[in-house]
Amino acid sequence: MPWIDVIEEDEATGDLADYYREAREQGRLVSNVRKVVTLNPQAMRAFDLLGASFRDGALSPRHREMVAVVTSAANRCFY
Repeated sequence: MPWIDVIEEDEATGDLADYYREAREQGRLVSNVRKVVTLNPQAMRAFDLLGASFRDGALSPRHREMVAVVTSAANRCFY
């Protein structure tokens, strides 16, 4: 079975520790899906910025769905 190393909050240092602390202070959960990127805290922050386009009305529901469909097609996602 494949396994991806992740860094849990109690093991984190530096930028990653800062990221976990900020998430906790903002009441955000760092999901297991997000934790697969813990070896690269800059990528985690980039995903947060990308996710911001899906919140607070930055994109209309129609445009959000278009982005999701194109991304899934490009990645040949089963779902």
